[in-house]
Amino acid sequence: FASSSSIREVLFIVEAPGGGDVLTRDSLVELKQNQDAVLADPEAQEHLATSFARDLGVTVEGVYSIANAVDDALPGGLEAASEADVKIALAGLFADDAPTSTLRFLLAPMGTTQDLTTFDGESVVVWKSPAFFARVVYDFDTFDQDQLLEAFGEETSLESERWLRTVQVTLRGDQASVTAIGVAMDTGLVAEEQTTAAAPYLLAAVAFIVILVGALLRSYWAAMVVGAGLGVTMMLYGG
Repeated sequence: FASSSSIREVLFIVEAPGGGDVLTRDSLVELKQNQDAVLADPEAQEHLATSFARDLGVTVEGVYSIANAVDDALPGGLEAASEADVKIALAGLFADDAPTSTLRFLLAPMGTTQDLTTFDGESVVVWKSPAFFARVVYDFDTFDQDQLLEAFGEETSLESERWLRTVQVTLRGDQASVTAIGVAMDTGLVAEEQTTAAAPYLLAAVAFIVILVGALLRSYWAAMVVGAGLGVTMMLYGG
């Protein structure tokens, strides 16, 4: 059902810059640090919102990912954990009978593997994945409502999209072990940038067509009619 809530969520694809397994201690530590940097940013604090993710059964305080779940599951947190500690914690979080098993749906459906490995004499299911989703939850009403525009059937604003791009930069950080890519978070900005980039070529194409028609038909009026028609078409296309 449609919702009138102003609370929105953007998904970020988290992956290792050079490919390979992103469910490693270094990747999760770096991502958690980048998430904390977003939460600590004064501008972000104006827009981030807290909500309950019913599919995961957890409260999302602005930014949430598997890194949060692992950090909460380890007694000393991610910073004090070893690679083996992280893999054992992930095995417990992703187990079929665990209340957090739905976290598996954040993993990339292609490339995710489960291998049985022995740690200190204990058999553990080691999860590996090339990517997973992180969530950013924000309140759309905290942005200027006088600058709204329509993009793919949903209201957006260039202000909110510019902010989401700054969030993406912070989530990427130094990109030593992890990087992040926002999913469909800036459709309005992309459309504006592509229109600006294409404008000179469109005008050059119209001018070439008018000149070509005039030269072939040897008619000034034919060129004028074609030019006017193309001009009206471009105006209608641009709204």
